[in-house]
Order: sequence, then structure tokens, then C-alpha cells
Amino acid sequence: MKSLFFVSSPLELICAIEARRQFKTENSILVLYLFDKDKPIIEYIMSLSNGWQEIYRPYRDSINYGKRWLIMLKKIKKQEYEYLFTTGMTFASHFLFNIKYKKYYFLDDGTLTLRNVSHFKKKGSLSNHISLFLGENKLGLKYKWKEFSYYFLGHKHRGILNKLNLFTFFDIPKSKNIDIVRNKLLWFNQIRIKNVYEPLKNTVYVIGTPLVKENILNKKYYNKLMFQIKKYFISKNIIYIPHRWETEADIKNIRNNFGFKIRPNKYIIELDFIKTGIIPESIVGTISTALFTLKYLYPKINFYNIKLDKSEINPANKESVEAIIEYQKGMFHEI
Repeated sequence: MKSLFFVSSPLELICAIEARRQFKTENSILVLYLFDKDKPIIEYIMSLSNGWQEIYRPYRDSINYGKRWLIMLKKIKKQEYEYLFTTGMTFASHFLFNIKYKKYYFLDDGTLTLRNVSHFKKKGSLSNHISLFLGENKLGLKYKWKEFSYYFLGHKHRGILNKLNLFTFFDIPKSKNIDIVRNKLLWFNQIRIKNVYEPLKNTVYVIGTPLVKENILNKKYYNKLMFQIKKYFISKNIIYIPHRWETEADIKNIRNNFGFKIRPNKYIIELDFIKTGIIPESIVGTISTALFTLKYLYPKINFYNIKLDKSEINPANKESVEAIIEYQKGMFHEI
């Protein structure tokens, strides 16, 4: 029986490859729901692992995206699947509520997993959380028209989701209506270069996070966090790795105001590290997925978390950020 994999980020694709291998799925179908910006990363990851029977690429930035998306959905809905592995984003509802499958699993897409777990434990459901047209940013004629269009086409945009199934590298205990299969990242470890490198002495890597762009923190407070890092590691060589969604203005701010060296990723940070043999002496970040994944890959490195002042967190994002803060307690050194 076929299994369907629906991914929306490079990290999710890595997790999809891990799931395909760990569950030993046959006839695996991959749907890539990504921005053009991610194409080089995605195609590189794809080149490292074959095994997909069918691949759909309805990239979100393409001109004929809407038409291609509907044609693809119509074709996919005709079949039944053993497993559905999907992003935990709201648009997972395209598949969760419209195709037949025996069991679904959410793939990790950063700390979204922790936010979904927190929401599920509090509400006992993700029914309204995983929906195309519910939420504070989904109002107005645009969404009303889209909702009507999907209804007219017989395409559900929400449904009942009272069980949470996760394929995750996070250490989350099983509890009522939550099923966990641990992602061991075995394939990812296999593709790292074989050379043994010593950690770079007196070198600190700072993981950039688009917290300002995502309206979690304001720019003034984010700069304050960067100053804390500079002060804490005053005698170290500090290298800042921008997130792929940080702008040139963001990077210029870090370089000019704090004197950090900038090292852009060619792919994503985890992939860059394991393919180039980078082993820093220390890694610093805050509510970043890379803190968890890199710690999993490099358990002997020193990891530091920048402690956030909760009063500085945007109230709209406070609940989800606090879920991440609670999870990472005791895992890293704190600044």
C-alpha cells in the first residue's frame, strides 16, 4: 500500500526521509509544498536519497500553483494510503481531512512540534488549530472566497483531530491520546563526512533566528540579546549564522553593531555542519530547533541558551514560546 509524505520545509524533508526508512514504507509519494527560495536546498537533499515512487512539486511561488495544486489533490484523493506523514502547519488539513489513510504522523518542523503538543494538552484537540481558514490572521473577503471555493469543490478545510501522532526527535513522553515514534536521525548521521575534526578552539557559533520577522520579539530586545552574547563571550571568536529568512538588513545590523563574523549557510545549518566537518567549541541560540538537532548530532559540544525575559515576548506568541522554554529547561547552559 502507498504512503504519502507532505512536507513544507527542508527539515521536514529530512524527517520524511528518516520516516520512509524507519517505517520501511513502500510506494512512497512525496508532495513538496515549498517556496522557490528553498529549491536549491531541497534539490540537494533529494540528491542524497532516492526511493520516492512519485514526486509532486507544486511550489508556492509558481505562476500556475493554484491550478497545479487542485489537479494534484484530485489525483491523490483517489487512492488510499497506509501512512500519511505531514507537516504540522495549518495547511496539513489539505490531506488530514481529505484523503483515506490508516494512520497519520506529524513530522518535525522546528519547535512547531512543541507548540502543537502544548496546545493539544491544554485543549485536548487540534481540530480548530489545524485548519486553513480558522485563526486571527485568516479574516476578510480573501479567506471567505477561498473557503467558499473549497466548499464548492467538496474539499474539507477542517475536521476532528482528537489524537496526536508524532514522528519526532524531541523527547516527548507518551500521554493520553498522544502517540510518539522517536526519529533517531539515523540516515542524517550516515551522510556526515567521515573525517574526524577537533572542535574549533575559542570559536562560538550563534544560531540566527527570525524572531523579529515572526513578531515574537522587537528589534531593540533582539539587539540586547546579541549584546549579552558579545559580553559573555568577550574573548571568543563569534560567528553568526543567519537564518534563511533573515533579511540583508538584519544581517547588516548584526555585523555593524556587534562585530560578529557572518557565515551564511549554503543549505540549512545541520546539513552545513555535517557536510563540511564544522565542530565549534560552543553553540548559542534561543528557542531554535537547531539547538536541539545539533545537540543530538554533537552531544559533546557546549550548548548555550539565551534566557528570554517573558515580558518582552509578544503576547500573541507568548503561549507557544513558553512551551519551548519549558521543554528546554536544564538541557543547555543559560546566558
